[in-house]
Amino acid sequence: MSFLNLVKVIGCIGVIGFTYVPDSLAETPLRFKLDPVLIAKAEQATPELIEVLVTFKNMPGSEEINFIEGLGGEIYRSYGRMPMQAIRIPAYALSVLANSRMIESVSTDRVITQSRLIANATVE
Repeated sequence: MSFLNLVKVIGCIGVIGFTYVPDSLAETPLRFKLDPVLIAKAEQATPELIEVLVTFKNMPGSEEINFIEGLGGEIYRSYGRMPMQAIRIPAYALSVLANSRMIESVSTDRVITQSRLIANATVE
């Protein structure tokens, strides 16, 4: 075995030895697109329908709508000129949704009241 081949073998062993496998979705790039509540739901991977607010990178068109419906989701609210839609989607499809190149972020759809905004500002 030549020295160059030996270096290649040792390099491969080194790369394999240091491969990192995350324990949860919270340790993957999804943590930047999914809020913590949704990460927990995605890890459970149940068929439960979750109401989420999806922010798209561009205004959603037929490609985005077909993508959501293909995941078993349904749109129940659109926001006119904003690139957002409120959808119901199975928990098992959350990570696929968030991994899409079309999606900016996915958060829990919830009512935000003025008192909640004040409380959040106080905590920060």
